[in-house]
Amino acid sequence: MPPARGAREALPDGAWWRKMQRRLLVRLSSPETVSDAMLVLLSAAAGCVDAVSYLGLGHIFTANMTGNTVLLGLPLGQADWQAALGSSVALVGFIMGVAVRAVIAGRDQKGRAVWPMTVTVTLTVELAVLGAFALGLYLAGGASHTLILLAALAMGLQSTAVRRLGIPGVATTYITGNPDRRDRRGDQQVVPCDLLCRDA
Repeated sequence: MPPARGAREALPDGAWWRKMQRRLLVRLSSPETVSDAMLVLLSAAAGCVDAVSYLGLGHIFTANMTGNTVLLGLPLGQADWQAALGSSVALVGFIMGVAVRAVIAGRDQKGRAVWPMTVTVTLTVELAVLGAFALGLYLAGGASHTLILLAALAMGLQSTAVRRLGIPGVATTYITGNPDRRDRRGDQQVVPCDLLCRDA
């Protein structure tokens, strides 16, 4: 009679456990698992940057461009140009990050690698920008438009780098979609019009 479904294989004492350990190690070290872990860390980093920006830089979102656009629309409707300036700087910084990623993507190689080299390059540039942001925040001790620009630039880089991985429905920053969608469609031209126009 064949063994019941789900029953352990007949292995010497301890061999079954060692076999399970090897399987787990292979699974944890697979490129897909490492990629998933990196995405979780990137999401956490984006959340931290957004919290620091909102609480320390004058209630400005630098990773959540949808919320930032709302915060931009409110003072514009009230003709409060000074209040609108911070959100505008964040929006410009995010677009700059998308543009820089598009330049880096010019070296992209065709293929379906789990983690392309240009994603690593982009995230390295993001790390340098975030380092400058952290240093500036420490030295300035308060809000400045330069810090808002740096934080948004880093988040624009990260957003489009993650898009390059091609995982449906996965994003580490939150955007309605248009500011970084041009980069996702082939890393071609990046234009501010994408903020206003819906994709056909």
